[in-house]
Amino acid sequence: AVSGLSFLWNLGPARLGNLINLGKNADTLDQEMKQLREIGEDLVRQVQLEEIRPRMKRTSQVNGWIQRVNQLKDEVGIFQTSFEGRRTCLEGCSFDSVYANYELGQQAADLLGQVTGLKTEKEAGLGGELVQEVPPEAVVVVSSTTTRIVGGEKTRSEIRSHLQDDGVRVIGIYGMGGIGKTTYLTEINNDFRLGARSNDFEVVIWVTVTKDVDIPRIQEDISVRLGFSRQQEQGTVLPIHEADRRDALYQALSRKKFLLLLDDVWEELDLNKIGIPLSPENQTKAKVVFTTRLK
Repeated sequence: AVSGLSFLWNLGPARLGNLINLGKNADTLDQEMKQLREIGEDLVRQVQLEEIRPRMKRTSQVNGWIQRVNQLKDEVGIFQTSFEGRRTCLEGCSFDSVYANYELGQQAADLLGQVTGLKTEKEAGLGGELVQEVPPEAVVVVSSTTTRIVGGEKTRSEIRSHLQDDGVRVIGIYGMGGIGKTTYLTEINNDFRLGARSNDFEVVIWVTVTKDVDIPRIQEDISVRLGFSRQQEQGTVLPIHEADRRDALYQALSRKKFLLLLDDVWEELDLNKIGIPLSPENQTKAKVVFTTRLK
């Protein structure tokens, strides 16, 4: 009893208050944590709606706040379990029980402070924007319905050699339908995605041309991989006028080391008309690989 009284006597006012108010603080913590959890759930739903838009991702500050709320939720749950086990011993217990309640009192006060801090941080706006636009992935994996071509190592080796040769700007893979041209192109694309030559190009762009050539659609497909949007309300789009579209794409590509993969080309394509900078004046590393039935 003496040691217990001595322990209580040596506590400062704040710590003694945490012990005395353990039950009250525990109930307040329960209520405040419920409110914080609801605020967090509302924020997650809001962010998820924003992230539906192309290339929009929650900010690091928002993501960190959500993670801290989830972590705190677990810590409060552990505290509540411990507290419920000692709720019947808030008065008239042994020194060991008093000390255990003291420890719980400090935890309750600390957790309550963290809950209040997170709520204040949310009310302050979490730095402003909840989501931000992120650059497109350097390479997007292209799925293939065919297996790796057996006996195609010679062709594959030739393609890789040309890819490494800075003097070669355009590579054509030609042959009749069904021999695996698209499979070769898919392997090139996915090799970069897997990191085989990840430092060669800043962006690898895949476009399926098809028999009915649609230059505006080809330009738009390329532009999306460069960070443009397809719809005005979602971000910057290519200009409508033909010359302006070409110039905008040319300028955007001129600032990138790019590999453009054009699949299923049925007729001669004017790359200049599209806005592909392959002239000697363009010092940026750039290559075009296309598949076609034309020789």
